[in-house]
Amino acid sequence: LPYSMLDFVLSPVPFIGGVVVDGPHRVSLVVGDHRTMEAMAEGMSLINLTTGSLIITSEQGIARMLNVPIYLRETLTSLYFRLKVYQANASSALRSFEKFMNNGFSPRERVTLYSARITIESHFRNLSADLASDILGWKRYGKNDTESDFFDFYPAWFMKARHEELRFQEALVHTQLFVGYVDSRRNEYLEREKLSHSEAGERIAKWMLKKWKENRHR
Repeated sequence: LPYSMLDFVLSPVPFIGGVVVDGPHRVSLVVGDHRTMEAMAEGMSLINLTTGSLIITSEQGIARMLNVPIYLRETLTSLYFRLKVYQANASSALRSFEKFMNNGFSPRERVTLYSARITIESHFRNLSADLASDILGWKRYGKNDTESDFFDFYPAWFMKARHEELRFQEALVHTQLFVGYVDSRRNEYLEREKLSHSEAGERIAKWMLKKWKENRHR
């Protein structure tokens, strides 16, 4: 959108929008505009593509909910640093929009971005529980008005099922059975680490690297 249409950010509906300005020096006008500040106080977050920064909404209570799980943070951080390595290449489409339009992303860049998208999507699917995994899951958490054919979703019904699962999970992790499962996962990791540093593991790794390079140049 042009800067003259910035009033759009005050729209009371969910949206993803972008504002185009004449040069990087005018970006600060958008960020500091009273309409932008008002919208950010009411739930809008802002991504500054010029500086590569994210400004989280100042709406009360939101920051407290944005505690990213450790596994998700580690995975996304790893993918981020991988992209930084690719970006160091002078021909990378990550360096400019013009290069992206002319050449598109490289196969490795596409795979990395796809992995990031799938990781985030999987996380939110888990939050949706059976609403995401079962096509009929929505039926369990609301009622349908036969006259108007309007479905009324009850968040409390959905959360009741999640609280029951959490209570079971809390009891489960204190059992010897679960402790044994954690130990088995740890031992599995140690075995893989041992194999990867063994002579056989190094031979397999070198063979796979050779095949990967051969396929890459086809």
